[in-house]
Amino acid sequence: MSVDSGSDGDWRESHGDHVWYWGETAPELVTRQMTAAPSGSFLVFHAGDVEYHTLAVNVDGDIVTAPILFRDGLVGFTEPLSFESFQDALSAYNESQTDTHNTLRTPLLKPDISQLRGRQSQKRPVELLKSLRIRHSLLTQREDELDATVTIIDKLNKNIEDEGRELAAFGVLERILVGQVAKTRRLSDSSTTNIDLIDNNIRRIEERLTTLAADKQRLERSRKSLEIERAQHVTMYSDTFDGIRKLEAEINKFKEDLIEFSLYENCVSTMKLFIERLMSPAADAAPEPPAVYEGLCSKAANHALRGCPEGTFLVRRKSDPAAPYVLSISYIDEDQEEHVGHFPVLRIEGCIGFDEHTCIFNDIQDLVTCYTRIPFGSHDQTYGHLALCKQVSEKNIDEGRQHGKSFLTRLSESIRRK
Repeated sequence: MSVDSGSDGDWRESHGDHVWYWGETAPELVTRQMTAAPSGSFLVFHAGDVEYHTLAVNVDGDIVTAPILFRDGLVGFTEPLSFESFQDALSAYNESQTDTHNTLRTPLLKPDISQLRGRQSQKRPVELLKSLRIRHSLLTQREDELDATVTIIDKLNKNIEDEGRELAAFGVLERILVGQVAKTRRLSDSSTTNIDLIDNNIRRIEERLTTLAADKQRLERSRKSLEIERAQHVTMYSDTFDGIRKLEAEINKFKEDLIEFSLYENCVSTMKLFIERLMSPAADAAPEPPAVYEGLCSKAANHALRGCPEGTFLVRRKSDPAAPYVLSISYIDEDQEEHVGHFPVLRIEGCIGFDEHTCIFNDIQDLVTCYTRIPFGSHDQTYGHLALCKQVSEKNIDEGRQHGKSFLTRLSESIRRK
C-alpha cells in the first residue's frame, strides 16, 4: 500500500502539508496520542533537539519508532540515503517485505491543541507548581520524621534488650538466694548450736530477696513502659510511612498534570526543568521577595548592574498592565564581554512570564523563584545556563538612579538647544 493517499484519497490538508506530518512536537505528546490510536496509525514528527525526524507507528498496541535521516536533499532510514521525499521513504518502508510491511495504514491527524487544552484541569500551572513545592516540602519533613522515629525505635530496642539482660541476671541471683535460704534452713533444722547466727543469716538473705524482688518489679515496669513506648513509635512509623506514600502519589499526580499542561503549550523541556529544580533540596528554602523599583529607566539599570557578577538582577515596574515589569540581569557572553539584558515580563490571562509559554506565575516572586533554579536558556538558547543569582545592592540602585537623572538632564538640555 502506498502512503501517498489514504482510504479516502485525501491525506493532504488544504495548504498542501501531509496529514501525517506533525512538525516539531514533544515526544510525550506523540506517545500519548499514538497509544490511544488504533493499530496501523502513524505519523512523522521532529523532537526539536535532534537532527533527524522520527516515524512513529502503532503496531498492535506497541509504539514503534524509526529515525528518518535528511541530508543534501535526500531522505532515508539508513545510509546511503536514496529517496527524494519523505513520502517515497514511507512508501518503501510500507512496501518492504519485512516486519514493516503494510504497517502504515492510517495517518494520524495532529489534534487540535486548543481542544485538548479545554479538556485539561482548570487549575493554573502555577498553582500546580506551588502545590508541588508544598507537597515536596512536607515530604522532606515526613522523611526526616521517619528517620527520627527509626532512631528512637532503635534506641528503645537497645534499652529493652539491656533491661531484659538485667532481668535475666536478677532471676539468676534470685534463684541463688532462694537456694541459700533453703540450704541455711536445712542447716538450722539439723544444728543445735549457733541457732541465732543462722536465723540472722536467713533474715538477711530474705531481706535481700525482698529488695531484689522490688528492684525486679521496678525493672519489669520500666521494660513494660519501654515496650509500650516502642509500640507507639512503631505505629507512628507506620502512619508516617503511609503519609509519605500518599504524598508521593500526590506529587506524581501534580507532575503528571504539569507535564499534561506543558504538552499542549509546547514547553515540556522548560516544565521538566521547573519540576527538577523544585524537587531539589535547595528548593525547600523560603525565597526572599524581590525588591521592585519604580521609575528606574534602562540607563539607570545598566549603570546599577555594571561590573556586577553574572546573574545579578533587579526588577523594574512599568506602567503597562500588559507588561508590568522588566527583569534586568547582568551576564557574560561567549566572548567574555559583560552585558546587561532587559527582559520584559508579560501578563497574559492573569499570569505573568516572559512569553505565552512561560506565563504561568501568579506574581513576580514566583517568577524570580523559578528562574533562580532554571536557566534562561530553557526558553531562549541565547542565554545558555544564565540564571538569577542575587539582587543588586541598594548602593548600586542609588548610583544608578543618579546616573539616570544625569542622563535625562543632559538629554533635556540637548533637546532645548536644538
